[in-house]
Amino acid sequence: TSDDGHESLKDELVKDLIDTGAEVTVPYLWTGNGSDNSWNTAENWTNDTVPSGNVIAYIRKTDKQPEILSQVDDFSNGKIELLQDATLTISEGGSLSIDANNITFGTDSSVVVNGTLNSTKGFTVDSKFAGSTGTFSCSDSSNPLIVDTDFAGLKKLENSNGTITINSGKNVTCNSISAATLEIENDGIITVNGESNINSLKSDGKATFEGN
Repeated sequence: TSDDGHESLKDELVKDLIDTGAEVTVPYLWTGNGSDNSWNTAENWTNDTVPSGNVIAYIRKTDKQPEILSQVDDFSNGKIELLQDATLTISEGGSLSIDANNITFGTDSSVVVNGTLNSTKGFTVDSKFAGSTGTFSCSDSSNPLIVDTDFAGLKKLENSNGTITINSGKNVTCNSISAATLEIENDGIITVNGESNINSLKSDGKATFEGN
């Protein structure tokens, strides 16, 4: 609709303005002005307000980049805009529930998941998540959780009632996996060092299960 187009244009203009480094006051813009770098510290956001509900959280590069240290409440319908060179870290013990397709990446931005990212929809875990060691979880039985980058030591991959796909040529090691269907495309490799709960395996690549 025209309203949707207007909102999209407005979002792009806001991002462009923030990326210039100009002093702007945008709701839910990360400032890093608090005493720590916690997502849940109000003083780290413009207007001293932590993002919640159906809003856009803008994260720009600052001296203190945001960390999610515990559970983020009431943001499953929100969106995250990572601007140029920005990084969001979900630390061990931290968790974020969101439609991961609503995380938008600027140039050289990234999300490091050492805790848990719970996506309400199927999505692709690509190089923007490289270096993660935590849990990628999806609660979408209709659309797959797709892994399209290498991981040396994830804690868990989970789409218990749906599909997990390891794309061709990707090499993934994790401690645990749970899926109704595990698909491994040509030359894909997955090594599971611990518990595996797979109802169906479709493989043109290689799967190694070292645990149960």
